[in-house]
Amino acid sequence: MIAARRTAIALLAIAGVCLAAAAVLWAASLAGLARPLAVDGASLRPSLSGGDLVVVTRAPVDGLAAGDLVGLPAAVAGGIALERVEAVERTGEQEWTITTAAAGPGGSPARDAVVGGEVWAPSLRLPGIGGIAEAVVAPGLAVPLLAAAMVLVAVVLLAPPTAARRRSVG
Repeated sequence: MIAARRTAIALLAIAGVCLAAAAVLWAASLAGLARPLAVDGASLRPSLSGGDLVVVTRAPVDGLAAGDLVGLPAAVAGGIALERVEAVERTGEQEWTITTAAAGPGGSPARDAVVGGEVWAPSLRLPGIGGIAEAVVAPGLAVPLLAAAMVLVAVVLLAPPTAARRRSVG
């Protein structure tokens, strides 16, 4: 029972660290400072792979060059899609036209996007956990994970803390 308690404490500590990181990212997203994006396919290789989690932050457009990755408004309301820059052209005082490369066979075609002085640019890449992050927040997995966390809390609360305490009671 002591081993189960120690294992439960370790798993809860790991879950706590993950939840704290998620809370910071969520707060940054609400404040408009950063946004997490899960990479879908292989169209952004070699920079990013499918399944990567990328955190994008605001960056000035005037520092962009061909080949850079940017987050531009997607077809989904409020969504951002990562695309590779093909060309950047200043068209006004605080206006640029960004031409993005085609996503590849079956992907979206090249397009021009008119933006202001800032775009979303990748700041942090976490390889391979984008799919995990998306799955964890889906109700089909979130509910069982929450139930498992409650079981771990119950084990920690109900299991005796140490063998020494058990000896002194008897």
